[in-house]
Amino acid sequence: MINRPVYLEKLIARKDNGLVKIVTGVRRCGKSYMLFTIYHDYLMAQGVDESHIIEISLEETENFIYHNPLKLSEFIKSKIIDKSIYYIFIDEIQFVQSI
Repeated sequence: MINRPVYLEKLIARKDNGLVKIVTGVRRCGKSYMLFTIYHDYLMAQGVDESHIIEISLEETENFIYHNPLKLSEFIKSKIIDKSIYYIFIDEIQFVQSI
């Protein structure tokens, strides 16, 4: 495992500021791993409930339905069950179609 302390610290410093975070980089550089593993593990260690971390990869064939923005919104809303903070990780967001 390659730890990414600089990038993790950048995410942590901006955590809970109400703004969307976008992780960019060249293909296969570890962006998904950074979010779905390293940042996910950090949030869990901070006591964030697993059910408050919503993750979806839009390049997986079983998630192609969520390329439709209305279906994606429906999916996310179905996971939100209370007024607490939720962390939503969407991999390959560029696949979402415009309406």
